[in-house]
Amino acid sequence: MKQFILSILLISGIDSARAGGGGDGSGGIVGVDKDPVRKESPSKERCSSLTGSSVDKGRLSGEELFRRARKYEKGNGVIRNEEEAVRLYRLAADQGHAHAQVNLGLMYVKGLGVAKDEREAARLFRLAADQGDAVAQAVLRLRRI
Repeated sequence: MKQFILSILLISGIDSARAGGGGDGSGGIVGVDKDPVRKESPSKERCSSLTGSSVDKGRLSGEELFRRARKYEKGNGVIRNEEEAVRLYRLAADQGHAHAQVNLGLMYVKGLGVAKDEREAARLFRLAADQGDAVAQAVLRLRRI
């Protein structure tokens, strides 16, 4: 029953109140881009510009890392790469970005780009909930973590 309720929350677009939020049938991942499906593959230059050295040198804000991670998770403007999405979400989460912590937690719950790990997901949800993130708080209540 808890799994069913969690699925309903995630699918129903509970994140629609957030800036850049979904609520668009995007699977409930926080802030999924509403861009239409791209018609062609992105160029190598575009892909490398998204993962460039500025990411590795820590020059990007948590928000920019979060936005790039979403692109890789969904394949919006880049070739879909869940492992790269996890890496970028982790960098943003380490900077304290609550939405990145939630999305990374969801990736751990679902086993997307990483091995399933309920403990790590719970830790990430707690970090986001402590910052007042409503989605993380709802997930924790439903999962009684």
